[in-house]
Amino acid sequence: MNTAVAIDNVTEILNKILEFTDRRKRVLTRNILEMNASDFVPMDLDDDGFARVMTVALSEHVANRRLMLCDCDTVKFGVEGEFESVPVEDPRAAEMLKASPKDYLDYQVHKLSENWLNRKVTMALLRQKQS
Repeated sequence: MNTAVAIDNVTEILNKILEFTDRRKRVLTRNILEMNASDFVPMDLDDDGFARVMTVALSEHVANRRLMLCDCDTVKFGVEGEFESVPVEDPRAAEMLKASPKDYLDYQVHKLSENWLNRKVTMALLRQKQS
């Protein structure tokens, strides 16, 4: 069941993005730390799904001066604005890990770097909004 939650503050969206990047950093770091475990399966958060949810929310804000947080398969919002992001298996990473651990590590570091950049941009926007 998809739900929608109205929020009146862009700062809330920026905070959601920060929370998502914190969660994703933990998942990606785990992918590196546990890669040698025999039963390990690389995971990731659905950053494309989260980006689509945020795009819809910001489009709603521009059109109607409100934010609408809508669920997708991997991101669910609660009535108080809290959200859950469910880690999903990363089949591309799993194949890389089997074929070349070095390429796998490079891939994970690239994802961490991208995640860090997303966080940095969001922090800058949040600082600008608050000043």
